[in-house]
Amino acid sequence: MYLEDDSIWGVKRIYHGITFQELLIVISLMSKMGKECSFSIDTEKKSAKDFDDIVLRYEQDGKIVHRFIQVKHKKGRHKKISIGDLLTPGKNGAFGLIKYLIAYLKIKSSGEFEGEIEDFVVVTNADFDFIDLTQCGVRKLRMMSSGKNKEKEISVIRIDTEDEFLNIGNSTRYKFDSSIIQYLRKNMDFIKGEVGRDVSDEEIREFLNNLMFVVNLPSEDELIEPQLRI
Repeated sequence: MYLEDDSIWGVKRIYHGITFQELLIVISLMSKMGKECSFSIDTEKKSAKDFDDIVLRYEQDGKIVHRFIQVKHKKGRHKKISIGDLLTPGKNGAFGLIKYLIAYLKIKSSGEFEGEIEDFVVVTNADFDFIDLTQCGVRKLRMMSSGKNKEKEISVIRIDTEDEFLNIGNSTRYKFDSSIIQYLRKNMDFIKGEVGRDVSDEEIREFLNNLMFVVNLPSEDELIEPQLRI
């Protein structure tokens, strides 16, 4: 699927069978259409690896900017994102950071996406499994009580700045602090095998600076307005 603005609000109509991913694209598109700039949106773009759901390309201050967005929609809200989910080895799991680090490194080295890269975003209607729901700013995830990730600690940092694309409903944006690097490095042999070279701590830190999780998006039913149903 490919959408491009025609400068006269000429958006291709999306018919019945609209998905959560497609709806997010529409919301992003409508948000950007209020601005005087050219932009395009690609979906299922193979060269974007595990960030292939939505690739947004637009002009800002005369520069080309890209945002890579991966959508992970869950039925129901009871399942939380755990430390085990984030530290899933290899390229498995919806929220495994190893998989997203590899995708980030391959995209950066491909040379296909000219201009600047603003960020890499994972969006979901799920939430993190926090220890204390009343914490603000830096928040700790609940430690695992057993298994290989037992007693590992991971914290995320809440982002409160405005985002014209992803300020949707009661969603919240987070980034990971650098303490998670020690856990990612334990998978370095696998990462090296995937990207074909050694990866430095500075590259992992840059990845974390560019990675954002957007959690607690409204569910598909909550997002779809009656007028969008055909």
